Amino acid sequence: MAQKKSRLWAHFRGYIGRYTILSQRLFWSGRLSNRRLVSNVAMTLNQSLVVALLAPNWLLTQWGGEIGIYHFLGVAWLAVFNMNALAFKDLHWRTILAPGALHRGRLGLHILRSTVALQCATYLPLVALWVLVRWVGFNVPIADSVDMAWSYRIFALELFTATVLAVLLRAIGSGRTLAYELIVGAMIALTIIIVWPMWPLKDHTGLQVGTVYLLGLLSFATATLIVANRLWTVRKLAQFLRTGSL
Repeated sequence: MAQKKSRLWAHFRGYIGRYTILSQRLFWSGRLSNRRLVSNVAMTLNQSLVVALLAPNWLLTQWGGEIGIYHFLGVAWLAVFNMNALAFKDLHWRTILAPGALHRGRLGLHILRSTVALQCATYLPLVALWVLVRWVGFNVPIADSVDMAWSYRIFALELFTATVLAVLLRAIGSGRTLAYELIVGAMIALTIIIVWPMWPLKDHTGLQVGTVYLLGLLSFATATLIVANRLWTVRKLAQFLRTGSL
């Protein structure tokens, strides 16, 4: 049994090891200076604070519920936050340059598929653990927990849409400048200044989470992915390879 578990763990580690977090690869390559490292850490902390401030909108939004303007703001900032969590499966110069492999028109799609695969490997076990804890620790029927989780299914699509937008933003900001960081920092500060006094947010637009909203998100995600595929190039992706691998 122990040997079987060891093999399963080895297979799992091998599978996860095929994925590269793009910002992480840039750090490993030695191309990330101390100043840029501090900047990235500060950006991540600020973005995490923004997402935390806007989290009540997601916690209160179920299928059939009403969403407000700040809900869309939360999705937008979730996309900015996910820029540092994008992944690429089998990132190697042979994969990029091999004939008939990944070409310019599919790089964005490959990044999206890789990132979504890691998200599923992360969030689905957490949901299963949450259901198990409620059942074992609080005697809540599994069916009730599954129904509750299903009522928040729109968040999965919003996370997918935010991830697609993050793929586009990463393509635009792959060679980030100080001006880019200052602009994003100013947006974060402005959002916090506006949001903090109104937390938790309870604005109303009359728009409900339903089929129309779902189709709108899918349409936006599709259009964004098309643009992202056009913007991602082998040259932009090559900066995330290990030093000396090209």
